[in-house]
Amino acid sequence: MDVMEDAGAGIPEAAERVMYGDELSGGGLPEIWLNVFAKLDPKDKPAFSGASPVWHDWVESKRTQSLVNEILPLLIEVLPMRNSLESRELCQAWKNPNESLFSNASHFRQPENAFGNSEKVQGFMEEMRGHPGNPFLTRSIDLCYSGQENRGGDRGVLWREYITNVDLLLEEFGSHVHFAEICFNEDEELLAQLNLQGPEIDGLLREWLILLPNVKQLCISGERHSPLADQEIREYYRLNPLPRLEYLETVDLDCAKVPMVDEFLKCGCVPENIKRLRYSHIERYGDRLILPAAVYGFVNLEVLQVPILLPHLKRLASLERRPPLRELTLRFEDGPYFQDVFPVLEVFAETLVQFRASSTIRVRESGEKFTCNLPNLKNLYIGDYWGPPELLFQFKAVTDLEIFRMTDSNGRYVRDLETRMNASNIWMMMPSLQNLTLGLFVTLVRNDGLKWKLTSWNFRSVLMEMVTSTFTDYFSGSLF
Repeated sequence: MDVMEDAGAGIPEAAERVMYGDELSGGGLPEIWLNVFAKLDPKDKPAFSGASPVWHDWVESKRTQSLVNEILPLLIEVLPMRNSLESRELCQAWKNPNESLFSNASHFRQPENAFGNSEKVQGFMEEMRGHPGNPFLTRSIDLCYSGQENRGGDRGVLWREYITNVDLLLEEFGSHVHFAEICFNEDEELLAQLNLQGPEIDGLLREWLILLPNVKQLCISGERHSPLADQEIREYYRLNPLPRLEYLETVDLDCAKVPMVDEFLKCGCVPENIKRLRYSHIERYGDRLILPAAVYGFVNLEVLQVPILLPHLKRLASLERRPPLRELTLRFEDGPYFQDVFPVLEVFAETLVQFRASSTIRVRESGEKFTCNLPNLKNLYIGDYWGPPELLFQFKAVTDLEIFRMTDSNGRYVRDLETRMNASNIWMMMPSLQNLTLGLFVTLVRNDGLKWKLTSWNFRSVLMEMVTSTFTDYFSGSLF
């Protein structure tokens, strides 16, 4: 039998040929049938085992190594949640691919299992009634009140009912959660109805964290709605310390008040366990900004994304036990000079693969030659670069370079970045460079040696279409 012919003919013809056979065609060589099997459409592979008793016996012995990864995604689409959860207990071959279907490469992944109102929480609790063990397929949970109830009623009453239901959910299943997002995004109208006067939001957050003892990644946003002043927040957490989360590795605090960040990193984290840290504040503090003292004890920190002052970065670099930083995304509040920032980065040269500065970095006009050795730096982004592109040529390992805005030595904004970069011979001087992004609209990609081409003008087209449509609708309504 011709193997390739059978693979192309499909299951019915192949089945007819061997229906009454008593041995595998092709000498029964496993590698031949693996080749045939690999060329079949995933939806046809279950039929392969039913083509004949001999084929069934052969596939039976190969099912965990050949079938599971192919068929499991198809089954997950139609299986009820409870059956999907139970399938993980069959064997390790089912457990690993089942959970990997929902893995996310991002350091700060978005949790699944969103519970936005009481109906969603109550429905889930009912479905999981009596379920032993972990009820979350991805071990993740998203607690963000949406207010999208299928019934009317006072919004304040509905919000408090939602909080009560989440309490019950976490009391029952909180210990199984590894990835959690907690968002207090209540609008002004709802806040007025709730009339929060004391530390209710802070107390609620603390109670939920106590019920999430095994969380590994945690995102908290919206804490700015706390009516307490900074000193009151510190006093509350002094009297009511946050629980220490023994397994926490990734922390993401969005639009958080400074005392809340300080207290969480000090009390809620095991310093040696924290590998990824991102936080942002509600307001900009300028030279009053501080880096929480706890961060200097995060000796295994790999990813840091924070607002910062250059002295804070220098102190991190001077530590006896420096963290092995791989990715730095910083918003400098003090507008430092290029020649002051990059020597500090050199201290992390062995591990640093990405540096992103969303703020201004200026080149000091000194006339002296400046060199910096970052042999492993692959991704470089500068939001507002005040200097010549030639200074960037020394980063020979960079594959992705992004510059949102460039200003020349005379303080003039460089309007045609594309022409300026092309004239600088950047593709020759940076041999590893693959992608060059300029502003919002232009991405240049290395192609066929040193040639380059535009690839992302479509964003400009979409944006212009949206603006044109908006103005057309506006003037149509106004004039006609």
